[in-house]
Amino acid sequence: MNINLILNKMNKINIKSTISILAILILSLGLAVSIEIIHRVSVVEALEWLISNKIHFLFNYLIILSIVSAITSLVGCVYIGVSLSGLLLVFLTVVNVYKVKFRGEPLFPWDLLLSNEGTNMLQYITNKSDILLLTTLFLLIIGFGLMRFILPKMSLKIKYRVPLLIISVFLIYSLGFKQSFLGNPIYAKHNIGITHWNQFQSYRDNGFVLAFSLNAKNVIISPPKEYSEDNIRYITQEALNNNDDVAVHNEKDPNLIIIMNEAFWDPTVMENLSFSSDPIPVFRKLHDEYTSGWIRSPQYGGGTSNIEFEVMTGNSMHHLPSGAMAFQQYLGKPTMSLASILKAQGYESIGIHSYEGWFWNRIQSYKNLGFDKFISKEYFTDLKHDGWYIADEVVTDMIIDEIEENDKPSFVYAVTMQNHGPYNQVRYPENKIKVENDISNESKVILETYLQGLSAADRSLEKLTNYLSKSDEPTIVVFFGDHLPMLGYNYSVFTEAGYIKSAEPSEWTYEESLNMERVPILVWANYETEKIDIGTMNTSFISPFLLQYMNMEMPNYFKYLDRLSKKLPVIGRGFAITSDNKVINNEEELFQKVFNDYGIVQYDQFFGNNYLDKDNEDRWIVKNNPKYNEDINNITIGGVKTENNKIVIEGNRFVPNAIVSINGEEFKPTFISPNELELNLSEVSINLENQVEVIVKLKNSKNIVIASSETFILN
Repeated sequence: MNINLILNKMNKINIKSTISILAILILSLGLAVSIEIIHRVSVVEALEWLISNKIHFLFNYLIILSIVSAITSLVGCVYIGVSLSGLLLVFLTVVNVYKVKFRGEPLFPWDLLLSNEGTNMLQYITNKSDILLLTTLFLLIIGFGLMRFILPKMSLKIKYRVPLLIISVFLIYSLGFKQSFLGNPIYAKHNIGITHWNQFQSYRDNGFVLAFSLNAKNVIISPPKEYSEDNIRYITQEALNNNDDVAVHNEKDPNLIIIMNEAFWDPTVMENLSFSSDPIPVFRKLHDEYTSGWIRSPQYGGGTSNIEFEVMTGNSMHHLPSGAMAFQQYLGKPTMSLASILKAQGYESIGIHSYEGWFWNRIQSYKNLGFDKFISKEYFTDLKHDGWYIADEVVTDMIIDEIEENDKPSFVYAVTMQNHGPYNQVRYPENKIKVENDISNESKVILETYLQGLSAADRSLEKLTNYLSKSDEPTIVVFFGDHLPMLGYNYSVFTEAGYIKSAEPSEWTYEESLNMERVPILVWANYETEKIDIGTMNTSFISPFLLQYMNMEMPNYFKYLDRLSKKLPVIGRGFAITSDNKVINNEEELFQKVFNDYGIVQYDQFFGNNYLDKDNEDRWIVKNNPKYNEDINNITIGGVKTENNKIVIEGNRFVPNAIVSINGEEFKPTFISPNELELNLSEVSINLENQVEVIVKLKNSKNIVIASSETFILN
């Protein structure tokens, strides 16, 4: 009798476990299909892809099954395990959909390591139907998890959970990271892989989960096979033996101001559209009269810090994994840059950005690039907005102040924010420049909002050049946009205007690809200089060009880049353009040779042993930067007094974002000036007869203290 009872219990356990495992298998399959439907925003397209790509779908399913199994093994309950897995995977898929819509590129694994725009695409969802659909979707998934309280229990015993967890983790590592004996041969056999120069198409071909997983291995950069000191010397010998790059001593080194204006572009190149007036008349006039041309940006619609990285270091994003964010992922140590090179020659290097300093990890990155200080939004004393963001004019005023206050020649790298997308909502009292063509109302709103911001940028440029024209200090102003503006979902304005024929980047011609990547650049000076036609060149070649233009010394790596830019001024993953405007595709021998060589030399300088500049490394790289931001972080309290029912705090380096701490309790003061803050005495519960401790702090939007005064004792 006892044996029969035991056997019956074992059968019940086996049946329950079998049902639970079957449920995991079936529900994971449904989740895999659902994810592809969301990914493609079409049931029909998802099913067509599934039928024609059975092997790819199988691997998507196996990875999803492994994730669901692993989470279920940890929590024990099938309902909760599937629900948590569904929330995670569906959330990532939805973010991917909107990132493609706004940026034209998919979601990458390294986006999850960052608090950045990559994972913050949901902030741009303003359509009510989209919000309702997404809310319903997530509520359904949560509702499934709650079914454990209604339906029969489905769970796994611990003796099944442990081996299932081990197997699941092994499969995730083997298939997801493609770094084991299992993943590599299977993928090789079925020609599964990532096309780095066209990640959008890779995600379409492989499926979202598989493509996302295949990119995980690119978080770590491995040395190129041909990397060696001898090969570095061989690749760069022509550039280093060239005597044309010898610097000429300047009587007085000029100030250098680089303004990377948010999404600045010339919309009149869309020849099928006409506007009531020219949005950039000042820039256009200067572009015709001074050194100018076009630059090819590695980004579309966002990812601004990658352009900063290219411009300042000369390194190309095309030699980093697609979708990488260099500031967060790779700029963790002191690195040679335009700032450090000019600092070695007596310059003061200043960064300015009218947004949060933590964004894109800029505060730390600018330190590693060798800047003396980086003034982000938190440190601004003027927070005047024009539309949603701080006005370009405010940045112009700050540039003028920095130039005037500095005795040394100044290098200023300023990044604006006013004209940041999206543009599908009214942000100004009036859009004064109108679109005169018969296009959709949505496209008109987007374009006219963008044009209004563009016009403000043009006026700011005029204010700066007018001021500097009267200055005795020789100064160069470099003005360009970081990337094309994000004009609508899926390039909608560009396609409606006929600027491109398709919303699919993989279908663009070379000319269309270049048109969607290049922005105009102006190099203006308040003293007589040679007018040069830049043509079109990579953003990574700007610094070598400027150093030669300014007659400054440059390290060997920049000499190599300068020489390379004269042969192939435009070079990326898909194609390159020679100095005589011949297009060569990535299958041609010349392209492969030059592109690979560039990658090897860049690896040496950025990740490797820096063979090229090892002897002068201490000169060109700011390895210790202890005084970084020392000036702007030096908040001081000179005195505290009470008058007219107010507490008046006097000192230096006060800003509108300052917080006052009194005996440990924090208050928001009224900003009077950089030298004075006020608090209403009635709002502060203190006894002035006792000792009072006062501290002025500066916090960022994450509520982290980034600067603080010493404690001032009021007796």
